[in-house]
Amino acid sequence: MSEADRRNSIAEAIIDAPRSIVNLVSHQPAWEPSSELAAKIIEILDPMVQSIDDLDRRRVVSLRLENKTDSEVADQLGCSWSTVQ
Repeated sequence: MSEADRRNSIAEAIIDAPRSIVNLVSHQPAWEPSSELAAKIIEILDPMVQSIDDLDRRRVVSLRLENKTDSEVADQLGCSWSTVQ
């Protein structure tokens, strides 16, 4: 696997991760992480998000981490829903 392919695979996993996390959490009873846990999650995810070379992809991930829907992400980025998908 080339370095570019490896980076694209990592970027795709990071892009899909927020959606997976939201899907998991949305099926659970209401839960709010402690401020310590939230800070640790941000500490772990921020370098991953910042490592995405494509600025648009980075913005999609950041907005998904803010629990935005694909439609809301598309509206904020000024693109179609299918582009966000």
